Amino acid sequence: MAVLLVVGLTGCADQLTGTNQAETRTAPSDPVAQLAKDGEAMAEVQIIHNADDPKARVVDVYVGQPNESGDTEFVKALDNFKYRTATGFLELPTDIEVAVAPANSRSVDDAIATFFEDTTLNEGEKYIVVADGVLPGFTDKPPFEGNPEGLNIAFNLYPYTPARAEATGDGVDLLAFHGATDATTVDVAVQGGPTLVDDISYGSFQGYVEGVAPGEYVLDVTTADGSATVASFNANLSELGGSAITVVASGFLTPPPGPKFGLLAVTADGTVLELPRVDDEGDEDDGVTEYEAELEGENQVQDGEVVGVETDAEGEVEFKYIRAQNELRYKIELEEIEEATQAHIHLGGPSENGPVVAFLLQFTENIDGSGDGEPLSTDDTFVKEGTITADDVIGPLDGDLESLIAEMNAGNTYVNVHTTENVPGEIRGQIELEDDGDEDDDDEDDDDEDEGDYGDEG
Repeated sequence: MAVLLVVGLTGCADQLTGTNQAETRTAPSDPVAQLAKDGEAMAEVQIIHNADDPKARVVDVYVGQPNESGDTEFVKALDNFKYRTATGFLELPTDIEVAVAPANSRSVDDAIATFFEDTTLNEGEKYIVVADGVLPGFTDKPPFEGNPEGLNIAFNLYPYTPARAEATGDGVDLLAFHGATDATTVDVAVQGGPTLVDDISYGSFQGYVEGVAPGEYVLDVTTADGSATVASFNANLSELGGSAITVVASGFLTPPPGPKFGLLAVTADGTVLELPRVDDEGDEDDGVTEYEAELEGENQVQDGEVVGVETDAEGEVEFKYIRAQNELRYKIELEEIEEATQAHIHLGGPSENGPVVAFLLQFTENIDGSGDGEPLSTDDTFVKEGTITADDVIGPLDGDLESLIAEMNAGNTYVNVHTTENVPGEIRGQIELEDDGDEDDDDEDDDDEDEGDYGDEG
C-alpha cells in the first residue's frame, strides 16, 4: 500500500511496528460524488488538508465541471473535511474546478476560494494536492506570523504530479512537501546518515528519493546550513518496503495559534500517520497550557450583537491542556445560578453564536430543562472538575481535540451556560490564554499540581 509521509497529519498504524507508534486518523468515507461520464478522461487525485487557519480547519470541498450549456456545475465532494486528514486517490474528470467553503456550507456560493479554473489535469496521471496556508486577514497580523523568508502563506492548493501509489522497487520512495508557514528553508536528514531532503522552502515539493531501505530511523529536520536542529522524529519504516512516501512539514515552530511542528504519513487510502517526536525535555510546549473564561450575563450574544442578559449569576472556568496525555482538564465554578441545564464549549468569537464542540456540564437531558434530570440551582458556589479527551469532542471538530486546542489558542471558543429561563444562554465568556503574569506567580504550585488537579471527580 502506498504511503505519503506528511507533517501535520496522522495515520495508519497497522504498517508500523516497534514502540514508537503513531496516532491514526482515517480518511473520509465515500467522499466523492460520481462525476464521471461515459468515456470521459479521468485522473487520480489525493487531497491532504494541512491548512491550520481556524476559519479553514473544517471545510467543504466542491468539484465542478462544465455542463451541456457550458456553465460550471458543482457538487459537494467532501463534507466537513477536517484539518490533518486526507482522502485516498480519487478518480476525477480532468477538466475540473475545485472550490473550498466553510463547514456546513449550503452551496458553492459560500466558497472562500476557487482553484484550477484554467487548469486541465493530465489523463491517467496521479496527483497529490495539499491545501495549506491561511486566509486573507491573517497573513499580515496575529495570530499568524509571516514566513521568515517573505514567502506567500495565503491559503492555496499545491499540486504535485506524477505522484506514486507504490515505490519503484523494494525500498521506500520519499516525496517531501514543506507546509509549515512560519518555518524557513530546511533539510531533512537521517540522524548519523545521509541528507534526504536538501534546501526545501515553504510551499514546495522535493523528491522522490528512491530506494530508502526499510528500517527504523531518527529523522532530523535542520536549518538549511545544518547549524541547528529544528526537531527530530522517530520513523519506523520497517514494514513499508515497496511504498511511496511524501514527507511534509506542518504545524508551527512557535505555537500557538496551532499545533506544534511535526511530521506525519498519509497512506494511499487516506489514512494519516503522525511520526512520534523525539522527547524534548524542558520544552514548555510539551507541558501544560492554561486557559480561563470569565462567565457573565453581559457577554450574551443575539443576532451577531452583544446584548447581554440581566442576571445575578456569574462564574469562571479554568482549563489546563496536558500535551503529553492529549487531554484538556477543567474546573468550572458557578455562583447564584438558577435552574442551569447544560454548559458547553462553543466555537465562535465574542460576537458570534457557534456550534457546541464539548460538554462541561449536563444536568438535564435537553437544553431547555426537559427530559431526564433536574436543573441546578444554588445560592452558594457550585464547583465541578472534569477531563475532555478526543472522544468527548463533538460537532464540526468531532473526535479532534488538537483542533479544539488550536481554536482555543486562536481565541475562537467560548463557554456558555444555559438555563430554563435563558435557554440560548445566561452567562458566557470567551476562552483566553491565561495571563503570563499570573502563570509566573503560580509557577511553583503548577509544577506540583500539573499531573493532579482538574481531573474527573469521584
